[in-house]
Amino acid sequence: MNFKKIQWIFLAAFALLDIFLASFVLMNTRFVSMGKQQTASQVVMKEMKNDSITTVNLSGDNRMGYYLAAAKTDDNDELQAHQNQLKDQTPRIVGSNFTSNFETPLRVDKANPQVKLNQVCHNPKLVINGDQYTYNAHLSTSKTIVYTQKMAGQPLMGPAGLLRFRLNDRSEVVGYTQSYLNPGKVLRPRQTTISQKQAVIALYKHNEIPSGSQVQWVDFGYSRLLTSGNHAVYIPTWTASIRAKNTGKKTRCQVNAFTGLVMKNGGQSINSSVTDNN
Repeated sequence: MNFKKIQWIFLAAFALLDIFLASFVLMNTRFVSMGKQQTASQVVMKEMKNDSITTVNLSGDNRMGYYLAAAKTDDNDELQAHQNQLKDQTPRIVGSNFTSNFETPLRVDKANPQVKLNQVCHNPKLVINGDQYTYNAHLSTSKTIVYTQKMAGQPLMGPAGLLRFRLNDRSEVVGYTQSYLNPGKVLRPRQTTISQKQAVIALYKHNEIPSGSQVQWVDFGYSRLLTSGNHAVYIPTWTASIRAKNTGKKTRCQVNAFTGLVMKNGGQSINSSVTDNN
């Protein structure tokens, strides 16, 4: 084997080695970069664990949502205008709410009340616009079964747009209280929101989750951001229920799903919570 042939073999070997090393460096840089992206949330979740904070399984998937405009307050006019269609009950206005008592209490399965009440909601002779509401197990209690009005396919997370069925001591539905918002109008095209996990991290960073607390649930829906004239702007939010370890007190906190800022109750600023007695 002559020298020139050996030289070419070494050159080819070195070229292959260079290609291998370059590929290794590029791949290693990519993995380091990906690791850095994951580290921020991983570090916070580890801090939460060290603070004895427990959570439900949190999704890292982003959602989509709109800026919506709706009536500033509940539209009782809509409910009053159609109350004559209701049968087997006595409807009336109490304060700012539309309320009604059934002539005959409705028996429901205490463990799965929505099985019967879904049928009730879809009967226009029993509930006005009831098909626009969906069962919310997280807001329901042993005495009240809560349905939330849907806006852009998601539940309203606030005092407006609620349908609350009242139960007696025999777990029978004796009536309901209803508030209603006219469906919201889209103000801007659909946008990406933060994930469920990012929302909880935001709450933790703003000291909304004390040490030893339990994050019981984190739901996606629409909440009022601000009001302008006779209309209000609604945005996608993450609403979390947090249970204190020492007192057992439950608090509801909301995060703007577009910006990641913690919201005041129905308002624009950050770092506030809403007491939840459910």
